[in-house]
Amino acid sequence: MKEPKRLWREKFSPHFRGMGEQSRGRSDKRGLNMDNIEGEQKDRKIDENWKESIEREKAEAPKKENEHFRDEHIADFNLFISSLAMQAFVYLGLMPDPVTQKTQTDLTHARYIIDTIQMLKDKTKNNLTVEENANIDETLYTLRMKFFEHSES
Repeated sequence: MKEPKRLWREKFSPHFRGMGEQSRGRSDKRGLNMDNIEGEQKDRKIDENWKESIEREKAEAPKKENEHFRDEHIADFNLFISSLAMQAFVYLGLMPDPVTQKTQTDLTHARYIIDTIQMLKDKTKNNLTVEENANIDETLYTLRMKFFEHSES
């Protein structure tokens, strides 16, 4: 005789009292075996203070990250301009490329970086300190002179 089709829940759920099967223990109106469910809940450990522990971890995490970050990586306008100037020196062939350790000349990229530094100077006009203004002027002068020397040769 053919077995009637059963729902997935009836076939595979350990808590379901299927068609014609006898229930062991207590069950609710849906046929779920309540003894098994309560036993599973007793086996679980409940951490009552989980919210507090998560809040503590969140509060401590940025402190640990920022301690290392503050010491080594301070955002500074002069440092930023210097890093752009170093890239221009690499493209002008005055320094070896840090990755390939080869000296190459690319005047198009050098010109782009010099123009970028000039744009930064224009956009930050009246917002720079005397030191920052002197640094950007000196950097632009040096880069333009080196660019002119390389473009003439």
